Amino acid sequence: MLLALLACTSGGSGTLSILHINDLHGRVLPERASWIGGEPAIGGLAAIDARVRWRREQGPALFLDAGDQLSGSPEALLEPQTIARLLGLMELDAWTVGNHELDGGWEAAQAYVRDHPVPALSANLEGGWTGLERSRVVERGGLRIGLIGGMTQALDRVVARSKLGPARVTDLALAVAAEVERLDPETDLLVAITHNGVEEDRLLAEAVPELDLIVGGHSHTPVHEPVLVGQVLIVQAGCFGRSLGELDLTVQDDRVVAFEGRLVDLVEPVGQPSDLLVAEIAALAERVGAAWDAPIGTASGRLGRSWSTPSDLGTWITEQMLRDTGADVALYNSGGLRADLPAGAITRRDLFQVFPFGNTLTSFAISGSELERLLRREGQRPGDAGALQVSGAVWYVDEDQVLVGGGAIEPRRDYRVVTNSFLVNQADSQLYGARARDIEDHGKTVLELAVEVTSSASIRPPERHWLR
Repeated sequence: MLLALLACTSGGSGTLSILHINDLHGRVLPERASWIGGEPAIGGLAAIDARVRWRREQGPALFLDAGDQLSGSPEALLEPQTIARLLGLMELDAWTVGNHELDGGWEAAQAYVRDHPVPALSANLEGGWTGLERSRVVERGGLRIGLIGGMTQALDRVVARSKLGPARVTDLALAVAAEVERLDPETDLLVAITHNGVEEDRLLAEAVPELDLIVGGHSHTPVHEPVLVGQVLIVQAGCFGRSLGELDLTVQDDRVVAFEGRLVDLVEPVGQPSDLLVAEIAALAERVGAAWDAPIGTASGRLGRSWSTPSDLGTWITEQMLRDTGADVALYNSGGLRADLPAGAITRRDLFQVFPFGNTLTSFAISGSELERLLRREGQRPGDAGALQVSGAVWYVDEDQVLVGGGAIEPRRDYRVVTNSFLVNQADSQLYGARARDIEDHGKTVLELAVEVTSSASIRPPERHWLR
């Protein structure tokens, strides 16, 4: 056990377990763990519930969620309020709103927060929300715990602006610090639940050292042992409900004096889930499964993703976008590919988990000089998204030459580029200064295209990528 040697002030004392998840993305059901020998089932709400209930039998515990409950499964798309109800049945204590709660637009996000049975917290998310609290105080195990929510300040860069409505964010550190100052006199432990990313949480810990703990999300980071920044602990539990984060704390005189934390992979669940929860999950799976879990095609090999380099999956989908629209070049953001495609039978659910956001095929015209700048990613800012996935162009690295349609780019010629609607909506940050003109929404989602292609022919991993 690690000890934090801290100055003490007068306050409550006791022990408490913080149980936490983040970036669930609608994963109600267990999934196949293809990265583990034997490919066992992992995760799912029933497995989380079983472990949480078992831990609560061991002593006082808080169960927290750091956001992105939605976007990533057919269940979350078709029945978001059922996701909320299931989390209520799991006796979640509090959660913070994630950016993907806004994928369906502000009105839908507002309804989700308003009708959610679990308190939603965010100190820096503004816009006239009903049912959203900046913070709250709960009691557990003789301790008074201040819970403060927080949203990434990159909200307008990670959500299509057409979906944001009146939603906006203020400075996270200032908002959290204000709540800390207000809550500190009446609490024994101060916890920020942030949808912010682990590196940004490090900066938050430095800016607000009066915090005791940050329970984070957004970056999908599996933090196997708690990170300590000054005297502030930071934890995060990966994504998709595959693991439960567990942090055991000893609090004396208003400060954490000892802690032990871990991630528990939910492969062999401990405990028993709620019978009502299991029945609700089964009913939801039956309603959704018939349309989404039947094979619609096959893949002759696995198509994987890559954040920083061209990938089989990125090349495959951009090739299909070119064929469908007749554009000169197709682009896709690596962060928009949300799952790999397995070899073998492919279902609509498999494709949805890759393309869950409802983005449509969108094309535009730019000059050759702008296209070359875009393909080379000139002017990229620190913190920008990963590599662009590309078809229709070839970059011969040794010769440092970019070709489009087999020939050198003509600087003054207009080229037609197809991508997804998110990149066009976020052109200033995603297209590196290219001035998109003659924009056309083709009225077809990327998912619809993927389903069409998969239903008509076997998927084959591409032989070559654009970077050579």
